Amino acid sequence: MNSQIAQHFSAAAGQYEQHACVQAEIAQALFDLMNKATPSLDTTCARIDKTVLDLGCATGVNAAQLHNYAEYYLGMDISPGMLKYAAAKLSSLPNSTNMSLHLGDAEALPLQSNSVDLVYSSMALQWCNKPASAIAEIKRVLKPGGEAFLAIMLGGSMHELHDAWAQLGLPSRVNEFADAHAWLKASSIESTSLNCRHEFSCFTEWHTNSLSMLKGLKAVGADTKQASEEKVTPDRPSKQMIMRSELKALDQQMFATAKGYPLSYEVVFLHLSKLKHDQELLSFEKAPLCTLGNK
Repeated sequence: MNSQIAQHFSAAAGQYEQHACVQAEIAQALFDLMNKATPSLDTTCARIDKTVLDLGCATGVNAAQLHNYAEYYLGMDISPGMLKYAAAKLSSLPNSTNMSLHLGDAEALPLQSNSVDLVYSSMALQWCNKPASAIAEIKRVLKPGGEAFLAIMLGGSMHELHDAWAQLGLPSRVNEFADAHAWLKASSIESTSLNCRHEFSCFTEWHTNSLSMLKGLKAVGADTKQASEEKVTPDRPSKQMIMRSELKALDQQMFATAKGYPLSYEVVFLHLSKLKHDQELLSFEKAPLCTLGNK
């Protein structure tokens, strides 16, 4: 599945920034959270000899801003196509010698343990198969005292399309992602060495019709359907192909406003802080030996 995701995002790389409007809005909201939570991060003294990991960096759209938080910038993405465009962007930035790009999977980061001071990831981790693996990897690569700021799309996003297809008695053609409980549970598993704060928000895109919604998802590479592969033949078309009649029926099922048809993105913002060694020991000493069966 990861290779399929990578292929879709690579295909969309050339037009990604032109269409990724809600993604840009969410990324800025994550920056606002960082600045509010740790005002000292974006200072000259605070960034010296620090490394920031931009996890799911896409075309490097946030690279210049993130470089303000750390002397060394490390961009990572699962998509070779996205990294190609990111490389062109970074080459035009000042101090690009302190910036590097790497192909990598969030669930198996090709980084040494305790090697990163700050992790930033916006609208990328929802593609992970196992939230617990992604959070464990972020904890592993963070230095003691390091912090991670994550914006993750949740199940319940794009409910307008999911609900319309359900009302038509048809399977949804777009992804369903892990819910908030899965991500909060994944963070709580690491609670002996991670502090976690979270908040929720909803962002809305407006479209002229359902076709516009689906084209927009494809333009940013988010049209990958996480389902088993099916055999397609001339007399047996793909179940994922959408006919004009189906698009018309979708429009009839969805509610339009003066702005158009809404498409909602439910997002959880996570702020993870890795405890320093002495804090971790204190936390362990206070923790019960076993919580199984406790009431």
